[in-house]
Amino acid sequence: MNFIKQTLASFIGTLAGLFLLIAVGASGLVFLLIGLVSVDTSTIVKDKSILVFDLSTQIQDTEPPPLTISDFLLDTDQSIVTLRQVVESIDKAIKDERIQAIFLDGSKANGGSGYATFSEIREALAKFKAAGKKIIAYDVNLSEQEYYLSSLADTIIVNPMGQMALKGLAIQPLFWTEALDKYGIGVQVVRAGNYKGAVEPFIRTNLSPENRQQLQVILDDIWGNFLTTVGTSRQVSPQRLQKIADNQGILTPQEAVKTGLVDQVGYKDQAIAKLQEITGTQNSKEKSFPQISLGNYLNVPVSGVTDQSSKNKIAVVYLEGEIVNGVGNLQQVGGTYFANILRKIRY
Repeated sequence: MNFIKQTLASFIGTLAGLFLLIAVGASGLVFLLIGLVSVDTSTIVKDKSILVFDLSTQIQDTEPPPLTISDFLLDTDQSIVTLRQVVESIDKAIKDERIQAIFLDGSKANGGSGYATFSEIREALAKFKAAGKKIIAYDVNLSEQEYYLSSLADTIIVNPMGQMALKGLAIQPLFWTEALDKYGIGVQVVRAGNYKGAVEPFIRTNLSPENRQQLQVILDDIWGNFLTTVGTSRQVSPQRLQKIADNQGILTPQEAVKTGLVDQVGYKDQAIAKLQEITGTQNSKEKSFPQISLGNYLNVPVSGVTDQSSKNKIAVVYLEGEIVNGVGNLQQVGGTYFANILRKIRY
């Protein structure tokens, strides 16, 4: 009898513990889901604020995929915005009387965005500047991409411990043919025409004349635009910029100031002091200024600015990644998946 009582007690205790564990787990899951779907709608823009554009922000054409529970648990970087959101936010800031200036913060930048992306953002910044509002840029290790954007600023400050790169552009493909041959791996390619360079790393050991030609045209176009655009903003001739790239490549902050490429050598607190002057908070005891990050500003309503989205006009479908049969995944262009989307849009 005692054995039965002990067994029954153990069973009931185990069952109760199991139910308690499930309840705690379910509660935790609910809190996680609330954290995933919750949106901060209490963002307030103070008068005389600075719109802070962190140049390390990941910018892409397509909408980022929805966050998953694993993203939340692993603290995955969520600072991904679309190019359209960035451009529309800068356009919105032009009409927003609360925004006094834009701060291009390159202290954590990693050069992740390319020239095509920065070109569209630069056009939006040019409109912002033309409206009479200031742009202040700060950087530590100023790359060509970041300088392409920052050269438009009214004041460019570079950290004295940093440097500035102005080396020009290059493409250096990696060829796998000999490595594949070593392991007895053959590659069969079906292509039409000579200007099909995507497969050359698997079938050649160097660039074909046709591929070299088309890559050179791309480089010349991007670099020519860089020299003209930056030269106009900084009032430095393209020939002078090309000479610096040919003979120096890497400049100290002091050399960058001497050549007129940047305005000031200083630490970030000196950039903050500049922004405090713009916002009228230079006498504040706090080492800060009224500000709002670009990410928080995306969904802030502004009086007189209407939603640029429209219905039943023009549909834009973003296709990014490798083209594959079937549905594919988020990094692929699935033929079946996108064919269905295009049919829905058409009909």
